[in-house]
Amino acid sequence: MGSYIYLQRYNKNGELAISKKVFQTVGEESLRNIDGLLKKEAKVEKSKPTVVVIIKNNKLSYKFNLLLDKNVSKEIIQEQIIRQLNNNLLNHCDNVPYEVSFNYIEVKEKK
Repeated sequence: MGSYIYLQRYNKNGELAISKKVFQTVGEESLRNIDGLLKKEAKVEKSKPTVVVIIKNNKLSYKFNLLLDKNVSKEIIQEQIIRQLNNNLLNHCDNVPYEVSFNYIEVKEKK
């Protein structure tokens, strides 16, 4: 697994290497304004959604571990996150191949 994505620049002056940390931040920022996600709550055991970024063969793989409010549609949340992620990636760099997967964490009340 790599720690950089290499992009061929449009001006053909070489490659641009973007760090995995940048893509981690982009993924976390994509979750910032999504309604229906539990962000930080003192009442729940696991109180924060997480983003895992894997770079393999110059391709990004995002894995979102999410906590959802009750009665929130997973499909709508996924659509919002993918739209926001796509916008964020295009704002920070050129076209980057990526895939996204979602995991939903069951919220358990603290005792």
